[in-house]
Amino acid sequence: MIGSLFKLKYVDHDSKEQIWIIKLELCSEQDYQLKDVYRSMKEQVDKSINLFEPGNALFRMGELDKAEKYYQKLLREGPPAHREFMPHEKF
Repeated sequence: MIGSLFKLKYVDHDSKEQIWIIKLELCSEQDYQLKDVYRSMKEQVDKSINLFEPGNALFRMGELDKAEKYYQKLLREGPPAHREFMPHEKF
């Protein structure tokens, strides 16, 4: 989930298998030490939600067909506020 916080509990490297072993613990919103961090992250996520961003990322990666399909789907199925960008005769 976006915005999840984990405590790093353990880190080890298995040199034989050439892998890192990391143990994490999902933090609770009630964790006293992290309340300020949670509040700040929630504010940032709420301000930065942008439904156009996945299409923008595809465009920047040169995946123009996929970006166009994403934008068209967003205009057809997304929130009504985004339909202002689509020509009216398509409705």
